[in-house]
Amino acid sequence: MTAGTLAVTGGRVWDGTGSAPLDGATVLIEDGRITALSAGIEPPAGIERIEAGGRFVMPGLIDSHVHVLLSGEDQSLPAFLGAGVTSVRDVGGRTDEMLRLREEVASGSRVGPRVFTHGPLLDGDPTIFPGGAGMDSILHTEALKTPEEGSAGCATSSSVASTASSSTRACDRTSSAR
Repeated sequence: MTAGTLAVTGGRVWDGTGSAPLDGATVLIEDGRITALSAGIEPPAGIERIEAGGRFVMPGLIDSHVHVLLSGEDQSLPAFLGAGVTSVRDVGGRTDEMLRLREEVASGSRVGPRVFTHGPLLDGDPTIFPGGAGMDSILHTEALKTPEEGSAGCATSSSVASTASSSTRACDRTSSAR
C-alpha cells in the first residue's frame, strides 16, 4: 500500500489474540501501519475507505516454509496474497534469485507477499536432493556441506544483501563466533 491513510469500515475483525471478533469495527491504517481499531471510530473525512460490512478483517497470514522458485514465482507470489498470506519465508531457493524477488516485491515492481529468505540451502554429503528434475538449478547451485562452507556462505549472503533478513543476520553472528 502506498503512503497515506485508509479506513476499513464495518467489518467483523478477528485479531488472532483470542478475543472475540469485533463486529462493525473500523481499522485505521496510516502509512502501512494499523494505528487504531475500534467499533466506535469515525474515520476522518476525506480519506480512502473500504467498506467491509458482512466480511471478516484479519491479520495477514505467514507461511514459514515455502519454495518460491520450485512453485514458480510468477504464479505463486500473487497466489499467496489471494489466500491471505502476506509474508513468506523461502527455505531453499537460490540466494541471488530470492534476494532479487524480495527486492522486486519490496519496491512494488512485482506483486507478492513480503519475502524472507534464509540463504544457501544447508545439506550434507551425499546430498538429500540428488540432481534431476531441475533441482540442481533451483536449489543446489550453492548447497553447503561443511561448517567452513556455511561460514563462507553467511559472509556471501550478507555482502549480497544490503538489507539482510534476520535469519541472515543470525547466520552472521554464528559465523563470526567460530
